[in-house]
Amino acid sequence: MPPSLYKIFFLIFIISGFCGLLYQIVWMRLALTFFGVITPIASVVVSAFMLGLALGNWAGGKWINQISRFLGQSAILLYIIAELIIGIGAFVVPSLFELGHSILLSVDEMSSYKYLLFSSLLITISIIPWCFCMGTTIPVAMFFFKQVNKTEKTSFSFLYLANVIGAMLGALISSFVLFELIGFKNSLTLAGVLNFIIALICFVIFKKNPHSQTPSLEIKKEKLKTDILPKNTNSWFLGFILFFNGFTSMAFEIIWTRAFIPTLGNFVYAFAGLLTVYLLATWVGSLIYRKLSSFSKKPNLLELIAFLTASAFLPIFAGDPQFLEPLIGGGSIGLKVFITLASIFPFCLVLGYLTPMLIDQYSIGQSKPAGRMYALNIIGSILGPLVAAYILLPLLGSRESMIFLIIPYFILFLACVFRSPGTIKIREIMGATIIFLIAISVTFFKSKSYEEGTTRGEIKIRRDHTATVISYNLGPQNKGLLVNGQEMTMGFNQAHKIMAHFPLATLEHKPESAVVIAFGMGTTYRSLLSWDIKATAVELVPSVIESFGDYHKDATEILNNPKGRIIIDDGRRFLNRTNEIFDLITVDPPPPIEAAGTALLYSEDFYEIVKKRLKPNGIFFHWFPGSLESFQPVIRSIKNLFPYVEVFQYYPGFGFHVFCSMTPIKIPSPVEFSARLPEKAKQDLMEFFPKAYKILPETNEQVLIDKHLDLIKAILQNKLNIEKIMNDKKQARITDDRPYNEYFLLRKNLNNF
Repeated sequence: MPPSLYKIFFLIFIISGFCGLLYQIVWMRLALTFFGVITPIASVVVSAFMLGLALGNWAGGKWINQISRFLGQSAILLYIIAELIIGIGAFVVPSLFELGHSILLSVDEMSSYKYLLFSSLLITISIIPWCFCMGTTIPVAMFFFKQVNKTEKTSFSFLYLANVIGAMLGALISSFVLFELIGFKNSLTLAGVLNFIIALICFVIFKKNPHSQTPSLEIKKEKLKTDILPKNTNSWFLGFILFFNGFTSMAFEIIWTRAFIPTLGNFVYAFAGLLTVYLLATWVGSLIYRKLSSFSKKPNLLELIAFLTASAFLPIFAGDPQFLEPLIGGGSIGLKVFITLASIFPFCLVLGYLTPMLIDQYSIGQSKPAGRMYALNIIGSILGPLVAAYILLPLLGSRESMIFLIIPYFILFLACVFRSPGTIKIREIMGATIIFLIAISVTFFKSKSYEEGTTRGEIKIRRDHTATVISYNLGPQNKGLLVNGQEMTMGFNQAHKIMAHFPLATLEHKPESAVVIAFGMGTTYRSLLSWDIKATAVELVPSVIESFGDYHKDATEILNNPKGRIIIDDGRRFLNRTNEIFDLITVDPPPPIEAAGTALLYSEDFYEIVKKRLKPNGIFFHWFPGSLESFQPVIRSIKNLFPYVEVFQYYPGFGFHVFCSMTPIKIPSPVEFSARLPEKAKQDLMEFFPKAYKILPETNEQVLIDKHLDLIKAILQNKLNIEKIMNDKKQARITDDRPYNEYFLLRKNLNNF
C-alpha cells in the first residue's frame, strides 16, 4: 500500500471523526429543542447514536467480506456509499425531527410517559441509520487495507487514532468557533459537504489506484505472539475489558460533568472543554501506542490496569475544595479550571492507549474480530451514561460514584495478576491491596465534594437523575438554592413576587389561570395562588420541588391547594404539548443567562410557542436577570414576535421586567394596581419587606404603614424606552439556530466582532 494512500486515509478519518462529533452535538441540541430539555431525551440521543455505531461496527466487520465478494469490487466502494449516506443524514435528520415533533403535537394530549416513549422512538428512527453507516467505516476501511496489504496488522489503531483526532477537533472547533459564527444549520451543511468530499476522494482512489480493484479474498486467522497480554488471556476476557472500559469512560464523563460544574460553570464551553480534554488524552494515548508498537519493551496489560486504577482517583481530589482551594491559593479561575481538566487527562490517556492495543492484539488487522470487539466497547459506552445518570448519581452523588467505579478496576488488576505467567507473588498482591484500601479509605473519609464542602450554613442535599440540589439556610431571610453548584436563588427576592402580581394586576379582566416556568424556591407559584386562580408551575428538576418546604412554612398547604399543580417537565416542552391557554405565562430562566440551553427560553422560536398558549388579551411576563448589554438581543427577539412590549428596570436596579402581549398593554396607576390586588395578594406582595410603623400624634398609637403603594411607585417610575435599548450596532437576536447568548467567546474576545 503506497505511503501516500495511508496519509490520505489518515486525513479522511480525521475529517470523518470531526463530522461525527459535530453531528452528535447538533443532533443532541435539535432533539432537546424539538422534544424537550430533559435528561431522558439527551440520554436517548446518546444511546441511539452509540447503538448505531455498535451495530455498524458489528455488521460491517461480519458482512464486509461476503458483500465485497458478491459485488466483485474493492471494499472502498462500500466506504464511498457509507460516506454518501452519512452526508445525506446531515440534511435529513433535522427534517425528521421536525416531522416527528409535528406528529406528536397532532395527537391528542398524552401522558408524559407516552410522550417520552414516542419521542424516544422517533429520535432513534431518525438518527440510527446514519449512525449505523458511521459505525461501518472503520471495519470497511480495515478490510480495504487488508485487501491491499495482507500483512497489515495494526490498521484499527491507525484509523482509531485519526478518528479520535477528528472527534477532538470537532468538539473544539464546533463549540468554540462554528456555532457562534454560522449556527447549527450551516454547521450541519458544512459537515454534510465534507462527507461528500470524502466520498469523492475515495471514488478517485477507486478508479485510479490499481490496488483498489483487488477482489475480496478469504483471510485466515493469525495468532500474534506477544508478552503484552497475560498468558491465559482469551477472547471473552478481552471483550469484558473493552466493554468495561467503554462503560466506565462514558459513566465517568457524566459524573465528571456533574462534579465539575461548581468549578467550570454550566456554560457550553465548560462541557466542550471537558469533552475536548477527554478526546485529546485519548488521542495522545493512541499516538503513544502507535509509536511504541515497534519497540520490544512496552507497557503490558497488568501495568496499564494498575495505572488506570491509580489515575482514576485524581478527578476526585480535583473536585475537592479542601484540596483545590489551598493548592491554588489566590490563583485565578483559569488555574482552577486547568487543574480540574488536567485531572482527567492521565485516566483518559491510558484508555486511549488500551482500547486500540487490545483490538489490534485480538484482530491482527482483520475487520470481523475488530468490528465485534469495538462493538462491545461501544455497547459499554451506551450503558455507562444510563447507569451513571439514573442509578449512581441519584443514589451516591459524584464522589461516591467515582469511588464505586474505581473498585472494579482493582478487581480487574487482581484478575490480570492471577492470569500473568510465573509464580503468583502473594507479597506483591498484599502490598497492592493494602495501598488500594488506604487510597479508598482516605478518599472516602477525608475528601469532600463541593456539595459537602459548601460553607453555606445548614444545608440539605437532594439528588436525582437531573441534578444535585442543595438548599441552604444562613438565617430566616437568607436562604438559597443551588442546582449542580449553580446559585439559582439567594435570599427571598421581591422580584419573584412581582413576576406574579404585576402582570396579573395589569390585566383588565379577572384572571383565571397562570403558569410559571421554573419553580425555584416556589415564591412566584405561591404568589399566583394568592389570587385564587388556577396556577401551574413547571420545573425540570424533581429535587427542586422536594426542597420547597425548606423555604416556606406553608409549603404543605400550598402543595395541597386544589387550584394548583406542579409538573415535572421542561417548560418549553410543556407549552408545546398542552392544549390549555393562559391569562399569564411568566418565565424565570435559570441563571446565568449564558448557561447551556438557556437560549431555548430566550429565542424567537420559544416566543412563538408562548404566543399560541396565551389568551387573546393575555400577558407574557419575562424576568431577565442580567445587564443592559446582554438584554439587547433578548428584547429585540421579543419585539420581533410581540407587537406590544413594556419594559421596567427592577427596583432597586438589577434586572428587567418585560410585559408582552398581542393587544395593547395599559399599565395602571399605582392606585389602580392596588385596587386590583386581592387582599391576600397585597399581603403576599409585602411578605419579604420589613414592617414599618408610625406613631399617631393624637393617641400615641403605633400604626402599620401599608408600603405596597411605595413599592409599586418605585417600579413604575423605572419604565425604559425600548427603542433606545435596541439601538445597538450588532442588531443581534436569539434563535434556536443561533443561540447568541450561549456562544459568546469570539464576540467577547475579538474587537468589533
